Amino acid sequence: MLNKNKVLILTALAIIIVFLVAAWDGQQRQKRFEQEELPQILAKRKQAALQLREALIQQQTPEIQALIKQNDSFQLDSIPYDTSIGVFVFYKQFWLNKYPVERQMQDHIELAKISFQNAKVDSQWAQIEAKIAKRFDAEFVDKIQIEIKRQLISESKAEGQGFLELPDYKLIKTVPEEEFEALWQQIDEQIAANRSQAAQKQLDRDWNSYRRRLNSKGKNLLDQRGKTAFISFATGQSKTLQSGALSIDWPSSTSSYHAAALSSFVEEIEVQQYQGNSLYTGAQPYANCFGRGLSCGYRSNCSEIRVRAPYESDVIVSIKDRWDEVVDHAYISAGGSYTFRLPNGSYQPFFYYGKSWHPYKKMPSKACNNLKGGFLQNTLTGKDGLQYLSNQILTYTLRLQRNGNFSTRPSSFSEAF
Repeated sequence: MLNKNKVLILTALAIIIVFLVAAWDGQQRQKRFEQEELPQILAKRKQAALQLREALIQQQTPEIQALIKQNDSFQLDSIPYDTSIGVFVFYKQFWLNKYPVERQMQDHIELAKISFQNAKVDSQWAQIEAKIAKRFDAEFVDKIQIEIKRQLISESKAEGQGFLELPDYKLIKTVPEEEFEALWQQIDEQIAANRSQAAQKQLDRDWNSYRRRLNSKGKNLLDQRGKTAFISFATGQSKTLQSGALSIDWPSSTSSYHAAALSSFVEEIEVQQYQGNSLYTGAQPYANCFGRGLSCGYRSNCSEIRVRAPYESDVIVSIKDRWDEVVDHAYISAGGSYTFRLPNGSYQPFFYYGKSWHPYKKMPSKACNNLKGGFLQNTLTGKDGLQYLSNQILTYTLRLQRNGNFSTRPSSFSEAF
């Protein structure tokens, strides 16, 4: 009986020793991992993340690149785009322990969006995950991933980007990765929906239209200002996105496009671009609205209206008939002259003076809703009375000062066209 007791005691001692050795070995393995391997892993990960961040910046539009250069703390996005532990970048040490979910993490964590098209980085992190999995049981690895995601979402909430609700840690521990992935998919779709507002689309259309009519210098000035200067966003009601046991209240956003501000800025650019611009004598800039005008050719029963422009200004002459319709018009450069040949009848001339011709300037017109083209400087409009012509020549020598060969009456562009 004594021998049997000794055997039991020795067996128990051996079992205790084995457990103690196993526990000590486990602690040593964790300690070596934390002190030796983890810092190296994190250093490599940090370097890879910085490289990826630079690559992401290069993929952005010029205006976003300019914002990033002006503000070092500018974040492209602060919401996770994938559920893998591989999308997280750690600065400082992350001490792995048995109760990560129940403890508030002390170490700083920074999130970086990582493109999974980068096979090299993806492969590197897969190896890191494999090393962790070899040293700790699967349940512990799941806890690590959940805690990292919980902390990152908490930081995102502080930045106003959304908040992942984790009401029951025991429940969350058993959530499949597929539910995380489905939730991130919904978040991406909501972000895309917010960014595809009608205001943003209208801004893009107008922006491209303005750029097409600017020269290279004007395009550079417009790009330097950037689209963000002409659109603002306001947070609307939150929309709950749901995936299994997970949910997130994601705010919708409404955008306001400041069209008048963009138009005004483009006009400032065009004043510089079209400074001193002029058309040739005889040009008909409003032909899309009024056609090429009446022509009498070389037949009889025709009259002429001859106009000489002042030396100080270009002028556009419009000819209206007795029914107040524009039957002909022509651009005359400063000091130039032009002759209108018209069938005999009653006509009234109008004179629109100015300098620096802007081909895209919108002009008010009763007869044409889309009349474009006007002077930027020294504009003035005048008119003469209705004249009946029968095989006659009517001559106007225009001067901007008084005492010309006729006395003009004040008018307006909308009356002339």
